[in-house]
Amino acid sequence: MPANPARILLAEMSRTRHEGPAQSALHLLAHTDPARFAFIPVFSFPLEELPERDKPDGALRVPMPRPTWRSGPAQAARFAGQVLAASGALADIARRERIALIHANSLVNLHAVLAARRARVPLVISAREILDPRRANRAYAQVACGAAAAVHAVSDAVRVSLLELGVAEKKIRVVRNGMDIPEVTDGQKQQARSELGIPPDAPAVCIVGTITELKGHHILLRAMGEVLKEMPDARLVVVGEPQADSEDYGKRLRAEAARPPLAGRVAFAGRRDDVPAILASCAVHAQPSVRPDSLPRTVLEAMAAGVPSIGSDIGGIPEMIVHGQTGLVVPPGDGNELARGLIALLADENLRARMGEAARERARTLFSPAAHARQIMDIYSSVLRPGSL
Repeated sequence: MPANPARILLAEMSRTRHEGPAQSALHLLAHTDPARFAFIPVFSFPLEELPERDKPDGALRVPMPRPTWRSGPAQAARFAGQVLAASGALADIARRERIALIHANSLVNLHAVLAARRARVPLVISAREILDPRRANRAYAQVACGAAAAVHAVSDAVRVSLLELGVAEKKIRVVRNGMDIPEVTDGQKQQARSELGIPPDAPAVCIVGTITELKGHHILLRAMGEVLKEMPDARLVVVGEPQADSEDYGKRLRAEAARPPLAGRVAFAGRRDDVPAILASCAVHAQPSVRPDSLPRTVLEAMAAGVPSIGSDIGGIPEMIVHGQTGLVVPPGDGNELARGLIALLADENLRARMGEAARERARTLFSPAAHARQIMDIYSSVLRPGSL
């Protein structure tokens, strides 16, 4: 082990600590070996969002706005200025802290990509997105990943996407996210249901994450309308808030949920810190994405909670849900198939118990946070000390 571990700048651009990439970064920091690497984590969201128990040592903040692909010239110019400012701030930190490597925790973190170039240190990119292979995305991915010494793909689906974008295969390493197995008491589950107004015996479906059309909340509402014809006591719990560009979508969902047969059957919970308890208190987790999802963390959270998921057969979701064993996969955008799957799961408690236990075991073995951290550290070592592994 090195006497002075190499210093890594981990750049995370999530808007809030609740987003999946931010949670993945925090899990990575909690499971890395300080004898191998020392971290300077840099977040885009205000550090005050982090509870003291979760705040990593040495954490810093540099605002890193996300790209505005559909903006006009004025917004594009403003974004360019923000990129220059953020990349300069990250490069200054890298020089001041004697950083050996910058880890961009997102493929679209242009700020970190430029910072590595400005600070003249190696770059590792974690690709958590599945970008469609249009010309602009191909050009960006080839430039960003071309500048990286290694590209970490969070799923096989992301790996395939990167290859379609023209990224060199030799640079790509697949390392799936890790997830701790939470301990949730019956009291915590009961409290969560009580706070959300869910009757003790009502079969509940839960969807967790940022409210955006790509996640398919509207498909789930449509399916729940069919479920309620068979099971009028069923409930839907929606955890999360809309993004700034999805506020109208969120309003439309609430309006639809206020009409029969959904009226009084849908609880909008907002952002919550007790997601494990909410998931564990529900019968089924839903991930009805209509566009490819790389490796949705909410499916991992459901697996760790011992709850079966029903999700779209798209992106990395089928790598997580083993159809018929840990949950069900259905065609994306098909509300009728989603409804049939939900009814089948809600109607069979024994089936849910078997699938939930299998899902938890799959999370424990295939998505170990310690194994995830070890493999990421191995990527760092291969970049900084070629031939060391």
